[in-house]
Amino acid sequence: MKIITLLFFHKKIILFTCVFTLLHISSYVYGDTIHKDENNSLTIRDLGSISDPPNPLSLTIIKIQDATSTGICCDGKAKAIASGGKPGYTYQWSASANNQTTEIATLLTNRIHSVTVTDANGTKLTRSIVIQCVNPCQIKTTNAITDVLCTGDATGAIDLTVNDGTPPYTFAWNNGSSNEDLTNVIAGRYTVTITDANNCVVKNTAIISEPQKALSVSIDSKTDIACEGLGQITSKGTGGTPPYSYSIDNGVTYQANETFLNLPQDNYTVTIKDANNCTSIACTKISFNCTHAITDINNTFVNIPVSGNVLTNDFDLEGDTQTVTTLIVTTTEGIEVAIEPNTGIYTYTPPIDFIGVDTFEYTICDNGSPVACDTATVYIEVLPNGNPKNNPPIANPDTAITEINTPVNGNVLTNDFDPDGDPIKVTTTTVTTQKSVIVIINPDTGTFTYTPINGYTGEDSFEYTICDNGNPSLCDTTTVTITIINNQNNSTFANDDAYFIACDNISDNVLDNDFDPEGDTQIVNTIPVDDVDNGTLQLNANGTFIYTPNIGFTGTDSFIYSVCDDNTPLACDRATVYFTVSDFTPPDLTTCNIADEIIECDGENNETIATIWNSNNILELESCVTNICNEDFTGKVTSDYDFNNLISTCGQSGSIEVTYTITDKDGDATTLVATLTLLDTTPPSLTNCEVTDITLPCSTIDIEETASQWNADNIVLLESCANDNCNASTTTIVTSDYDFDNLIDETLSVEYTITDDCGNTSTINAKITLENNSVIVNDRSLCALDEVESQIFDLFDLLEGDVDTSGIWEVTSGNTSVIDDNFFDPLTIELVDEDDSETVTFSYTIDNSVCPIFLEAEIEVHNRCAVLTCGGEGDIKISKVITPNGDSFNEYFLVKGVEDCGYTIDVKIINRWGAIIYKSSDYQNDWNGIANQSSVGSANQIPSGTYYCIVTLIDSGLKPFSSPLYIGTR
Repeated sequence: MKIITLLFFHKKIILFTCVFTLLHISSYVYGDTIHKDENNSLTIRDLGSISDPPNPLSLTIIKIQDATSTGICCDGKAKAIASGGKPGYTYQWSASANNQTTEIATLLTNRIHSVTVTDANGTKLTRSIVIQCVNPCQIKTTNAITDVLCTGDATGAIDLTVNDGTPPYTFAWNNGSSNEDLTNVIAGRYTVTITDANNCVVKNTAIISEPQKALSVSIDSKTDIACEGLGQITSKGTGGTPPYSYSIDNGVTYQANETFLNLPQDNYTVTIKDANNCTSIACTKISFNCTHAITDINNTFVNIPVSGNVLTNDFDLEGDTQTVTTLIVTTTEGIEVAIEPNTGIYTYTPPIDFIGVDTFEYTICDNGSPVACDTATVYIEVLPNGNPKNNPPIANPDTAITEINTPVNGNVLTNDFDPDGDPIKVTTTTVTTQKSVIVIINPDTGTFTYTPINGYTGEDSFEYTICDNGNPSLCDTTTVTITIINNQNNSTFANDDAYFIACDNISDNVLDNDFDPEGDTQIVNTIPVDDVDNGTLQLNANGTFIYTPNIGFTGTDSFIYSVCDDNTPLACDRATVYFTVSDFTPPDLTTCNIADEIIECDGENNETIATIWNSNNILELESCVTNICNEDFTGKVTSDYDFNNLISTCGQSGSIEVTYTITDKDGDATTLVATLTLLDTTPPSLTNCEVTDITLPCSTIDIEETASQWNADNIVLLESCANDNCNASTTTIVTSDYDFDNLIDETLSVEYTITDDCGNTSTINAKITLENNSVIVNDRSLCALDEVESQIFDLFDLLEGDVDTSGIWEVTSGNTSVIDDNFFDPLTIELVDEDDSETVTFSYTIDNSVCPIFLEAEIEVHNRCAVLTCGGEGDIKISKVITPNGDSFNEYFLVKGVEDCGYTIDVKIINRWGAIIYKSSDYQNDWNGIANQSSVGSANQIPSGTYYCIVTLIDSGLKPFSSPLYIGTR
């Protein structure tokens, strides 16, 4: 029997979604002969005449697991099962299976994989298998959503249910939560990623909704309270879920209507609630505002205009600004009155020859919210001019203000008067108000008490009548208006007053008709809000006052006062006091301010000064002289002024007496004497004078005579340059306290006194300074072992210059003494050690000279007598004083003793502040006090003084030399 291997090939291999499907692939190899059928892809290989095996090789592939999406499509498994043939099988998987050689192939991707099995006889058999990528996850989710009822709230929820997965699950929400369910979240789109135990992942999205627009309530309109009534609020709801309901008591009760009525002054919160029980609030306030216009009074004489102010006694409890809105009003007598809206000032001109009462009404409004307005009446009494035997009394309207349920005291007579001075009484002692309140009035004092109706606020009024005791008895009637306001916790009230004066002063009390509802003490501000215009006023804190009209004044005057109580906080009010001053005739000069005067003398202008003074006095008298109760002075003022009457006292000063005669229209004369004094108190002017200080060298010949001449020259100069404003021709006297013996520390200060012919003096000072710059001190170093240097030493050799030898040498420090006035023996110094030294300090003093001298010099005594190189310390001489003043003496700063040494000399000159004013790195003994450093200002000759020099000899091996340097440049 032959073994035949059959190979069957299907015509197509189909690839779909990375999964290859091979319908038939099989291969069987056995023996050596191959037969191939072209049509059916059948190949038969004849392997020769081999005996057919009793059990041919067989191969089966079992799919253990397709690749899964959770395994990234590369976790497939397949198993090759071989049988038959000769056991001892080997396995060779295809490259797609990574050439694995085991029975089971793992990590297979989604494609076709094949395996070839070879048994022990070498027989091979190949099979293929298709691995697909499958999704093993079957997780299912459902949501139960709770939407947000009130826009913006976090009340939403998602109840998530998960099925068909493998617990446990993990959850990852896009808001960061890892819980299965979401609660208390705002509206929005939420996505959760769910992973089960097999790493199966599924996503779920849910949307929590809310109303499209948030519930909101606004105040559509409101009505505030203007003095009376109640307020109203209308609200408006939007958004949320209608229908709405509204509450104004913080949600206690709700109503369907958005308008709330009958609301008192308060702060309110309107709450709106929608169908989902969502709420929103809006806040507002019902404001109360009121303003009060109070009845005003005024008085004038016939044909005399009078001004007043309607706002003075009006008040606004909220502190708002009151403005008059009736700018032009017409009185009951047909007179138009213009009122300034902001100040309330008006001027009333009565009808020609009208006598009686005229009235007008005005209205004020405030700038509060809401705007509040009120109306009041102004009563103006027009009185007859002159003083007939009997005039009727004047009853001016009264006002009173109190708080709800609070009685108020008042006085009707405080602003009433009788032009004749007759006593007046109230004849209506019992009256009934418009609100039926009974009021009892004291007939003699005018006091009353008004008790308002319980709970009433507003106005009430009553009339009363007064009569005089003339013959016949005359009467007048007017009205009392009472304003009752709500309780203000603390308030106080002032009411207008009116008085009649017959050319005399008056004293009374403004508090008589004022009232404080709490019973507090009322205190009057002693400084009026608006003072009187035509007199003087003394106003006291207890309400008493004294008013004195100006002499000769007739007409009306007034003042406004303010009163506060003593409660906390203060309550204040203001009112007006009106005065009517009648005619009276005695002349007087009391108000004239003419007095003796002293004016500074001004030489040639004296007559002009006196003439102007006299003219001013005449003008003053013409304006100030009056007849008491006669407003206008129509007389004449004359004077006997003549400048030639000036009585001189000194120079052009003196005094002149002038008599003024004032004669009124009736021929009565009054005289006044005034004296003008032209007084010279101005000292001589030294503006054009210039005396200069002087500095004299001590070496000046006849130095005292030179100083005396300088003093004399100054006197002559001052006598010629000083001038006197009062008398240009005056001869001044110049004296000085010059005394050359008064020199102190080489300085003499001289004071010159310049006196004019009226004894006025001026002073000026000048100074003499003596400068001692002719002697230079040079310290020395002496070797006690040197034959020359150990000899007796003349101390004057320490000094250079013009030396006065009359002075005294003394040892200031050191163990030695001066021999024969000016000699020193170096051998008196005991030197013990090798290389030893001692420094001796000597002083030289001259006290009996105009230039006292005190000089100090040092001598070092030593035993170092080695021979020094060129320019040794003992050979070097450095200037200690230079005086570059052009006299060829000490003109330059010198460094001597090194001329033949070839050293380079470095020099620095330093001032007292440490600034280098001169330096040279190759000094040639040519510096004469000219600064070349900007630290002292512009390069110029330096001022006199003590400086410091540092001299360095370059390459000498010596230390730098340093010492003080006096420079005299004057």
